[in-house]
Amino acid sequence: MRHVVLTLFLLGLLAAPAHAATSAVRLTSCQSALDPTERVASFEGRMKVKRHARRMQMRFTLQTRSADQPSWHRLPAAGFGKWLTSNPGIGRYVYTKRVIELEAPASYRTVVKFRWLDADGHRVASAKSTSGVCHQSDYRPNLRPLGVQAKPGADSSHARYLVPVVNRGRTPAGAFDVVVSVDGITLTPAQVPELEAGERALVEVQGPPCQTGQILTVDVDPTGAVDERNEGDNQLSVPCPGAPS
Repeated sequence: MRHVVLTLFLLGLLAAPAHAATSAVRLTSCQSALDPTERVASFEGRMKVKRHARRMQMRFTLQTRSADQPSWHRLPAAGFGKWLTSNPGIGRYVYTKRVIELEAPASYRTVVKFRWLDADGHRVASAKSTSGVCHQSDYRPNLRPLGVQAKPGADSSHARYLVPVVNRGRTPAGAFDVVVSVDGITLTPAQVPELEAGERALVEVQGPPCQTGQILTVDVDPTGAVDERNEGDNQLSVPCPGAPS
């Protein structure tokens, strides 16, 4: 997993009279993007002074979950897991953490523990709060063959194989090859110049006709020219049309 890069901002230490204490953390921004450096989440913790408290503290814990690890778990990150302490004698303490270069697809949140300390550093109160969730979607393209049809060619020794291909990702796919194999014999690839997000293309590959009992295999982008969300659905194998299943 890519290392999470942090930027910390101390938003304010605001003097205010002591009154009813509150504490909370919230998700203030969540930006998804194809470029990992533009995937950003910001979390803001806030707390107000309590009676007999001289200083206030927060400790942020970053958590994540994904399809591979569906339960929330701690994500080690520099700057998290440490107590952040206010200056003495203030009425409100606000702190923001900004996390960039997030992995996708995954979700992120932070759990903040709050402590109020007296003049001797003894704890007079504590609390805990969990932020909203920042969902990071995978914006990469995702190419997939939808089938293959065998059509007559110029003569009995030639056939045309028609392969519908779709890009089920969220961004365009650049040029890629579509390869058809007839019973293990690879035909000359056909190239697709590009495919927009959600767009379909009907790709034609020419070669010898397949025979009953043979297997047609379609491989989309076999060289990995396109960085895809899922590389596991690029291949499809079917019996030669008209052959028994």
